[in-house]
Amino acid sequence: MATRSKNLQELFATSDVVQRMMRQCIHQVFNEMGIAPSQLHLIHTIEMMQPVSLKKLATEMRLTPGAITQLVDSLVESGYVKRTHGTEDRRVIVAELTEEGKAKLGLLKRKKRAMLEKVVAEMDDTEIDVFLKAQKKMLAYLENYCRNSKK
Repeated sequence: MATRSKNLQELFATSDVVQRMMRQCIHQVFNEMGIAPSQLHLIHTIEMMQPVSLKKLATEMRLTPGAITQLVDSLVESGYVKRTHGTEDRRVIVAELTEEGKAKLGLLKRKKRAMLEKVVAEMDDTEIDVFLKAQKKMLAYLENYCRNSKK
């Protein structure tokens, strides 16, 4: 039991460090590409929901309408997002990715994948299989936990 306890302690400690370092590496890629993490989060959200109203974006990202407007403005200025009027209600403003926004998102995804491939390059197939199974179990638990905690 002492080994399990010690291993769990080490797992928690290394998980925190791995998450922090991955975040730093990804932020470094964002900086190199001239995009802020909040902008990328917004681009990902728009990609999944597009075309999406600014009101729905604000709700989804848990931001105020003013904050969403500022974020969308910066992406419009960069050429990554375009605003149009809704087809059902012309008073509603919707956002969707431009071709340049799609290209930027694709490049960011490729860079992230390349980084992750480097991270696991030293693992053999058995280690990757075990790691994947562990992550899937953790994900299933977290999805269930989050779903039940909303009730």
